[in-house]
Amino acid sequence: MRLSLKNLNTTHAAVWLVTPENLALAGAAMELLWKERQGERGGKHTGDREGSCKFAALLARALFGGRLAGNHDHVFVVLANGSLLDLNENQPDVAAFGSNAWARHDFVLAHPDYREALGSCMPRVERWVNWVKEAMPAAVM
Repeated sequence: MRLSLKNLNTTHAAVWLVTPENLALAGAAMELLWKERQGERGGKHTGDREGSCKFAALLARALFGGRLAGNHDHVFVVLANGSLLDLNENQPDVAAFGSNAWARHDFVLAHPDYREALGSCMPRVERWVNWVKEAMPAAVM
C-alpha cells in the first residue's frame, strides 16, 4: 500500500516529548526491533541498523511528531519547530553520507515508488509503535 501524499506531507502530532531519555528509549526500541526484522528475513544481526532509515523515520515521526524529509539515500524527520530528528544519525551508513545525509530533496519521497516503499513499512511500524508505547511506559509524554 502506497503512503499517500497527504500522509507524507502532513506534520504529525507528537506522542512523546523530544528528550534525551525518550530519544534513548526510541533508539533502544529501534535496535531491538531491527534485530527482530533481520532475524525474520533470515539474516544475522550485523550490529548496526544499515538500511533501516525508512523504519526509523516512520517510528520517530509516530512518536515525536513532525514530517518525513530526505533524499534518495536517506530519510529522517523534520519536527514542527524545524529541527531535524534522525534516530539513525549515529549509524555507519548515515555517517558515510556525511552532511549529505540530511540534504533536503523531499521530491524524491513524493515519487510513487518511494511512497510504495514507505507504505510497505507501515504495518510493521504500526506494530512497533504499539509495542514501544506498551513496553516503554516510562517515556515522558
